[in-house]
Amino acid sequence: MINNEVLCSRIVVNVVDLADRLERYTVDTSEVDEELMAVFILQMQMDIDALNEAVECGDLAKVSAHAHSIKGMGGTAAMPELSVLAEDLEKAAGAGNSVRVSVLKNTLNECFALVKSWR
Repeated sequence: MINNEVLCSRIVVNVVDLADRLERYTVDTSEVDEELMAVFILQMQMDIDALNEAVECGDLAKVSAHAHSIKGMGGTAAMPELSVLAEDLEKAAGAGNSVRVSVLKNTLNECFALVKSWR
């Protein structure tokens, strides 16, 4: 079961205006079934692994690309909190702010671990 309140509590520390920005990515959760969630988890894991590697290598262009992909997946899977977090990560990478990228990457990894635990 998706627990969006828990995600919000983790993300709000590092994302400005979270509540106001969530509605841009919100979808009806009744549309999200178990099969879609399984595909989401697999694809998200691949993107997060690639994002983590890009951060370690200092490749902010790849960080931005993977964050952009994660932003879209979060909205599709009824987790707008992940979309907002990924949006800020994409912007930080685009601005060359590697310190903020690292903070947001860690928050993303923590939130994704929570999502996987709810399955």
